[in-house]
Amino acid sequence: MRFDYMRLLGVFLKIAATWWSPLGQRREQVRESSSRRMLRIKDFFRSAFTSLVLLASSPLIGHQIAAPVTAPRFYRDVLPILQEHCQVCHRSGGIAPMAFENYEGTRPYSAAIRAAVQNRSMPPWFAEKGIGKFSNDLSLTEEQIALFAAWAEANSPAGNPTDAPPRNGRIGGRFPRRTWK
Repeated sequence: MRFDYMRLLGVFLKIAATWWSPLGQRREQVRESSSRRMLRIKDFFRSAFTSLVLLASSPLIGHQIAAPVTAPRFYRDVLPILQEHCQVCHRSGGIAPMAFENYEGTRPYSAAIRAAVQNRSMPPWFAEKGIGKFSNDLSLTEEQIALFAAWAEANSPAGNPTDAPPRNGRIGGRFPRRTWK
C-alpha cells in the first residue's frame, strides 16, 4: 500500500539497476520513468519548434527594422551612395559594362543592383568583415543595402534632379579623375 501511495506522489521517478562488472566494480544504470521521459521529449520539441520559428522570422524582423520610412529617391538617396561606392568602376570609360552616373543609365538595372548588393557580390570586397579597418573599403552598410532594396521595390523613383549631390571631380570619393589622351 505504501509503495503505490509514494508512486502516486511521484517519489519514485527513477528506477535503478545494480550489478557487478567482470572487474569487480559496482555498476548502476538509472532509468527514468516513462512519464518523465515523455515530458523531456515534449520540452525538447517545444524548444526546437520555438527556435526554428525565431530563426525563420529573424531576417524578416531585421529587414522590417532597417527599411526606410519614405520611398527613397534616386537623386536624393541613391546617387550619393553610387558616387561613393560604385562609380569607381561604374562610370563612363570605367571597367564596368554600365555607367551609374545618371538616372537614365541606372534605372534599367535597379533590380540587378538590388540583387547584387543583397548577396554582397557588389561592390566587390574580399576581406573578412570585422577584421581591421581598411581605407579603401567599398562595402555597403545594412542601411544602404536596405535603401537600394526599397528603391527598387518602389519602382525606382527619380525624385528631383536638384537634390543631386555635386560632382566633386573624384571617382567614388577616393581617387582623382584622370583623363587619358
